[in-house]
Amino acid sequence: MNKIKSLNLMITSRCNSACNMCNIWKSKNGCELSTEKLKKLLNASDFSEIEDVSISGGEPLLKSDISEFSVCVLKALPKLKMFFINTNGLMPEKSLELAKYLIAQSKAVNRELVIYFSVSIEGPKEIHEIIRGRSYDTSIKTVTLLKDLIYKNFQVMLSMTVQKKNVAHINEVSALAKYLGCNFSFRFADFSDNYYENSENKNIALSREESIKILEQLKDMFSEDKFFPVLYNHVCHQKNDIMLDADNNLICQAGKIFIFIKNDGNIYPCIYSDQVIGNIDDGLRPFSLERLKSCPCCTECHIYPMLNYSKNIDEQII
Repeated sequence: MNKIKSLNLMITSRCNSACNMCNIWKSKNGCELSTEKLKKLLNASDFSEIEDVSISGGEPLLKSDISEFSVCVLKALPKLKMFFINTNGLMPEKSLELAKYLIAQSKAVNRELVIYFSVSIEGPKEIHEIIRGRSYDTSIKTVTLLKDLIYKNFQVMLSMTVQKKNVAHINEVSALAKYLGCNFSFRFADFSDNYYENSENKNIALSREESIKILEQLKDMFSEDKFFPVLYNHVCHQKNDIMLDADNNLICQAGKIFIFIKNDGNIYPCIYSDQVIGNIDDGLRPFSLERLKSCPCCTECHIYPMLNYSKNIDEQII
């Protein structure tokens, strides 16, 4: 029986940004994942093999017990290898405090763990503030504070959501990341009513032709990233051998090796699906994965687990 290997946690819907590509900040649902309930859930055998966890919101640093919550995850999952905090960077001092605390705790609990702080930067100051509605300078301050902590087990990443308003500025953000000694990642603006609540925002999305142009531009930069060839084939050739077999049958392992737990405590196969397959109180339950109109997807929180943990998956090459 498969065991969960990758866990995506939306721990709160509270957010202090006002992004044009996401409507979570407009949500009136202020509930948060309970630290104690999550601790109990992760002690179940279904979760004993988890190797990577991503924490997001909303803005995860708005959760009052974010330090306790994060360390609860670290202690509950002895096989954890990667731990991601995804933040908008609007709380520099709290980010630094949390980072220092997690580094100290990981050295005591799991010395093999690599912690990643992913800070959203959407372009130069004017563009960033149009897209996110908040201070560019504050987010850069967060990156500047965090970068001084970088070592092999603590990494900082500048993360960019590419859309029509910032597509011309990818090279600027990647150059900034290099200048600051940080990693750089990007994703195309994505749409999920169950997560981002943003199906009405699709006017910001790039056309396929625009996306292909960007991928051709970035091909050399991401030559060693095993997700990039999958994304390239998905967009440029409309081919996705990771999620579909030769007969176009869905072979996605959503709900089997990776899951999404929302701030209301419900467990879903992925960020796109509204199929509830369990909850934080009772754990996972048997299910048959429902194929969505949007399947197959090609987002890193699903493709990386397929590449890393799914059997008989051959890496794609361009």
